[in-house]
Amino acid sequence: MKKTKLSIFLIFTGIILSACSKEISYQAYDDFTLSLANAGFTIEEESLENDFLSGERKQLKIDQGEMISVYIYESDHAMEQDASYISRDGFTYDKGGVATSISWVSYPYFFKKEDIIILYVGENEKIIDTLEEIAGPQFAGQV
Repeated sequence: MKKTKLSIFLIFTGIILSACSKEISYQAYDDFTLSLANAGFTIEEESLENDFLSGERKQLKIDQGEMISVYIYESDHAMEQDASYISRDGFTYDKGGVATSISWVSYPYFFKKEDIIILYVGENEKIIDTLEEIAGPQFAGQV
């Protein structure tokens, strides 16, 4: 009887722990970087500390100068939730309660694809067009 109760407890604990642990899949991110490379861009990747968005942040230096930030989430639902806090013009992040105003050095362009948010700040039309081809139309930022 004690073995049965212990077995049930261990099975139940395992189910709870597996449901609570959320692991990030890098598939969408890997597909995105491959698409950039296939479009002819050279890419240098750097992991950075998170900033105003809650996803895991990677910075891509492309063509030896332009920067693209990619935020990776554990699910598309988590990504969509975080994306909903970004204002249409891309200059405010409002998660309720306290809004953060953002000053960009150039125009921001926000894209989303599967479980990632892609942010490009700049004016390079080739990059903007490529991001639209890869991820579809931007959801926030410069119009």
